Amino acid sequence: DHNIIDFRFSDENNGYVITSKNSKRFLYKTTNSGQDWTLLGVYNNINRLVTFYNDNGFAFGGSNQLLRLSNGFPLKINESEQKEASVQVLSLPGQKSLQIHIKQEQTLPGNLEIYDTRGSLIHRFAVSFSGQKLTHWLKPGIYLYRYAGNKANVSGKFVVGY
Repeated sequence: DHNIIDFRFSDENNGYVITSKNSKRFLYKTTNSGQDWTLLGVYNNINRLVTFYNDNGFAFGGSNQLLRLSNGFPLKINESEQKEASVQVLSLPGQKSLQIHIKQEQTLPGNLEIYDTRGSLIHRFAVSFSGQKLTHWLKPGIYLYRYAGNKANVSGKFVVGY
């Protein structure tokens, strides 16, 4: 028997569930309101789900585990891969600012969307140069971001702490 850790539906048909059994975590997907579930994989550190629309969202947890759920399929992003990504979002300690680093400046200009862990859009920023500082009013916690620029679409997470 599996224990349910978290579940989210983006509409009446499409949803995900994280279960645990024997110290392992399983990610399942449904496209028919939960009548049938398809195993997407075993990801031992995930414990939380966020869905945006249709089959898109995130599953995340400890050890910097972040799975992007794109059109119903998990795409693993860990911290080492995040460092290689074209975009980094850093919360500046003691300041109400985020700093955006763009490795591939040909992706500029772009827009940065910040989401809470429930998948609600918090704020949208215009990004015009790498190193740009953006003022925010975010509470301490984990946030998800999506950057869309010239031929770029990058997602990730960052932490705000004070």
